[in-house]
Amino acid sequence: MEQGRWTDGTLRVVSIARNEARRAGDSQVCTEHLLLGVLGIEDDPQVRRLLEHFQIPPERLRCDVEEQIVRGDTPTTAADGQMPLAPRAQRVLDLAQDEAGISGGTRATLRPAPLRPAHVLLGLIREQEGLAGRVLAHLGARHTEEARALLLLGAD
Repeated sequence: MEQGRWTDGTLRVVSIARNEARRAGDSQVCTEHLLLGVLGIEDDPQVRRLLEHFQIPPERLRCDVEEQIVRGDTPTTAADGQMPLAPRAQRVLDLAQDEAGISGGTRATLRPAPLRPAHVLLGLIREQEGLAGRVLAHLGARHTEEARALLLLGAD
């Protein structure tokens, strides 16, 4: 996945996710860490809009995810300072990139849309086998055209 098309917000999501994985004592970034990363970007209006659409309070979502994370004894650190993505987390980012291509992009210049935190949230909703997708589904989040259309409103 080409990170050059990621917004600063998406880079922050992945950075927060890596920190959450370390804090949990995990050796890789999983879907739940990505979700906590998305929730850590509190000033993103598109993420807020999606959560309001699903009537999911961010605090409730954070609590539900954190309750289900199995924490290790000690935080882990990768030798190179990076933490790899678990296969499902990589799939989420691939799905998010698909969402970015569908919900935006400047077709006149044929430039792909940048990957935003809200696209990551939609990717998490679509990937229903990971912990994050299961928690989101339990709270009522469903991938719909209406949810996707919300990203077209006020996209920067």
